[in-house]
This record gives sequence, C-alpha cells and structure tokens, in this order.
Amino acid sequence: MLRSSRNNRNGKNNKIPNNRPLGVEKLEGRVLMAQLAFGTPVNLGAGVNTFDHEEGPTVTADGLNLMFARYVNGANGPHLGIFEAAHNSTAGAFGIAFSAGFNVDVPKGPSISEDGLKLLFSGSISERLYQATRAQRNEPFSDVQSMGIEDLLPGQELESPSLSTDGKTLYFTAWDTSHIQNDIYQATRDPTSDPWGNVM
Repeated sequence: MLRSSRNNRNGKNNKIPNNRPLGVEKLEGRVLMAQLAFGTPVNLGAGVNTFDHEEGPTVTADGLNLMFARYVNGANGPHLGIFEAAHNSTAGAFGIAFSAGFNVDVPKGPSISEDGLKLLFSGSISERLYQATRAQRNEPFSDVQSMGIEDLLPGQELESPSLSTDGKTLYFTAWDTSHIQNDIYQATRDPTSDPWGNVM
C-alpha cells in the first residue's frame, strides 16, 4: 500500500522525524528514477480556461478529449461541475468546453477512461465514487451509478478514482473513519461486468 504524506485534512504540516524532507519513499529497497523533459507550459486558452476556477484535468489516451472540474455559479451558489473539451488533432487548440450534462452531489476529481467512454468521479457530500458511461465520444455521459466501494469501506471518504487500461483495477484515495489519515487503495474485478471487490 502506498501511504500519502498528507497527515490531516487541514493541510497542516506535522514534524517529520530526523528532519527528513517530504517526498516519495523508497519501495521494497528500489529507487525509481525517471528522466523527463517537458517543454514550456502552455495555457489551454479561452476554450478551457475562464475566470472561474478549473482543476483536476484528465485526458483520453489519444489526447483528443479533456475532462476537468470547474466551479460554476448555480441557484444555490458556486459548486463544482464536470466539463469536457475536445479537438480533432493534438496539434490544434481545444474547442469551447461544455458541461458533461449531469450534477451528482457536487462532483469532483474526474478521471476519464483511455477510450473516453467511462467517466469516474467522486462526490464531495456523500463521499462515494461514481461512474458515468456513453456509447460514443460525441454523446453526453449518462447512467450515473455509484461504484459500490463505500459498502466495502464503510464510514470512509472516497476520492480520486483512476481506472486501469483493462478496466479490472480501480485505484482511489480513502480517508480513515476519523478523517485524519488518507491512503491509496485498489479494488479489482474480473470480468469487468462483476462488482468491485478485493479492496487492499
């Protein structure tokens, strides 16, 4: 299990033993090295970014569909909504982002599957993980359902779902029942038509 370095919900830094800096800890004696060189960051432009707050981008494997969360003004004040922007080529700019078409319990932390047909997200009130589906990319998402993980970890707040390429493993964050410590978990299923289980 991977353990988060965040120790409480208020983001306050606790003292680290031996003055060790925060960071990713060595797993099983292995030191993982990566040499990544990125170009200059580019603002995605007016089609995606507005005067509102945008966060949590997730993109399909081909880079053509972008999903993210945006604070929008509603009848009951600002709330998070999920938006999608698309383009025909990764060399071109994204078009104007549009709402994903549903609002379930203030959705946040969207994660889109590689094929763009499944959208996972968490609800910040009910503390559940949800999934919405569509048959084709040019269709709106629908059939929003709870993923049932809350039944496997009762009393724990669930966030940040991410689906493996084969759809058989789900990674997510779960707070403990006292909402002090969060950890990263996985759940599995085989075949993909089965409910999620084997949380570890």
